[in-house]
Amino acid sequence: MPISFFDLLADDGWEPLDFVQGDPTFYWNDGGFIANAPVDIAATLDGAVSRSTNVEAAFKWQGRRIRPNFTVPKRHVNRPQLMIVSGGQLTVEYGANGEETRQLGPGEFWTADAGVPFVITSGPEGVTYLECWDEPLSLIETTWHDSDHWKRRESASSKFPQP
Repeated sequence: MPISFFDLLADDGWEPLDFVQGDPTFYWNDGGFIANAPVDIAATLDGAVSRSTNVEAAFKWQGRRIRPNFTVPKRHVNRPQLMIVSGGQLTVEYGANGEETRQLGPGEFWTADAGVPFVITSGPEGVTYLECWDEPLSLIETTWHDSDHWKRRESASSKFPQP
């Protein structure tokens, strides 16, 4: 395994994170896969989230960056998750109905329990953070929830129509 030295807050070593509607590890809270959901994950997260190419995935860590003032739609994962903020601000709303809120800055962390829904929003400068799970990324399943943070697919009818 390589040993790397890099500045996570530097602008080099980042690329857009692609979100694919047909990802077999993405589920829809109302049942089935996100591929059949009334939302467009690629359009919703279009360029908003980047991944670090420097963070070594073999350690089960992922480097993430979210553009300023962006909300990633509500979701939960099947394993406990740890997020450590390196730069910027991150607001986390969590619980069945988002009843708990935490604001995190550099050096602060948050742990998501498996199955507990959460929404994350970056601050005015965006946010850079590390995330990891206790299992390899290939075993992590994400279940996305409906909300007004999604862009809808053209043919989708929904309880949260686009304005």
